[in-house]
Amino acid sequence: MGLNFKPKFQNRYTLAGTYYEHALLDTIPLVEKDKQIVIPELHLRVNYDGNVGKKIIEVKTFKDDKEFKVSKTYWRQAQVEMYAMGSTELTFLAYPLTEEHYKNYFIPIDKAKRIFIPCEYDPKFIQEYLPKLKYMGMCMEHGRFPMKRDFERWLHEEHIKQAS
Repeated sequence: MGLNFKPKFQNRYTLAGTYYEHALLDTIPLVEKDKQIVIPELHLRVNYDGNVGKKIIEVKTFKDDKEFKVSKTYWRQAQVEMYAMGSTELTFLAYPLTEEHYKNYFIPIDKAKRIFIPCEYDPKFIQEYLPKLKYMGMCMEHGRFPMKRDFERWLHEEHIKQAS
């Protein structure tokens, strides 16, 4: 009846990425690893791969036969991470993994293969994102499924409250 169902979101690629994350972060002086920030009023929990002060390091691994590109999903993740930390600095640390990396999680990091890609903070994205996040939180609190038309009505009511 599905009671023992455990979704499997891991595969050999995600597992290798997880195992190499700390090894990659260890190549950066003064890095802090695995910080978490919780903003309860927004129902927001953000897990950071690493940071040096207020500069966030987001690790991404990729197959070496492809070029790494910052996807829209990665970019959005970066925006929310910067917002939650109160930072405007985030760098993606991308690293190519070979077939051997997927078989052996102990291959030393080749610093020359690290790719650092800065990500610019976009406050306009956050201004558009926050109302959606607040609406989702309200839905969770009330046990309701989010609906676009309900969001638009809720957003209109919020604007009226703020104007008065």
